[in-house]
Amino acid sequence: MTPRRENLTPALRPPAARVPRAFTLIELLTVMLILAILSALSLPAARALAKSNNRAQAANLVRAYLAQARAIAIAQHRQAGVVFFEETPAYSLPVNPDRTAMQLFVEDYDQARHSPNYGNTVYIAYSYTREYLPPGIKVAALNDDVSRGVMTGDDDKSANNSRGVTRAVLFDASGAMITRNAMARPDIGTRPPGTYPRAYGQWNFNTAGSDKVHLGVSSPGIFLFDNAEYAAAAIPDGPDGDARRGPWIKQHADVVVINANTGGILQ
Repeated sequence: MTPRRENLTPALRPPAARVPRAFTLIELLTVMLILAILSALSLPAARALAKSNNRAQAANLVRAYLAQARAIAIAQHRQAGVVFFEETPAYSLPVNPDRTAMQLFVEDYDQARHSPNYGNTVYIAYSYTREYLPPGIKVAALNDDVSRGVMTGDDDKSANNSRGVTRAVLFDASGAMITRNAMARPDIGTRPPGTYPRAYGQWNFNTAGSDKVHLGVSSPGIFLFDNAEYAAAAIPDGPDGDARRGPWIKQHADVVVINANTGGILQ
């Protein structure tokens, strides 16, 4: 005889059917709120990491270009370097907005054709190939005038005040770094936008024959910073921003430093 269910001991009773319990609306809203809070907390960190990665990527590109320029200087036994500039439609088409360009340049073998050059050394493009830093990453450089400190290239572009508008690193024929001014480019004259010699006008070197030798500076240090953060700091252009510009750049930028004696990259 089959025993009746109520007479079974608890251990022998078949388990009762379990009905799955759904989440309540309150529980779902709580989970969604927690996820939203976690996302909000992690977003700034993710953005900061992305910016840091962009600066690190830019530093690697800069180091590679500097090494290439130094190798060219030694191989061809003439001065060579890297210039950093922002393109505009006046000299380069198509333009890469919000991108800092790098281009290799070399000392022109025939300096006589640029005479009179008032003591300038005239440089030409090694090639018309350019490399671009990640979007939003800009370049600042050390000025040979200590009172001017760090220059971003946007400080002051007036004709009689360099403010360090030229940002370049230059090596001599033995591969050692040159800290100098009096850097010039050929006079490009009036040409249609985007035509040869592309981007010369953005280099901010002197024009051959100019006596404004202070407009060209070769720097031993390159700072890579996020332009949006720099803009948010609202640092004035020109002399009014000198006291704040240098400390801000040094605290918020990745740096590539060149040994002025050997031309080797220190960091």
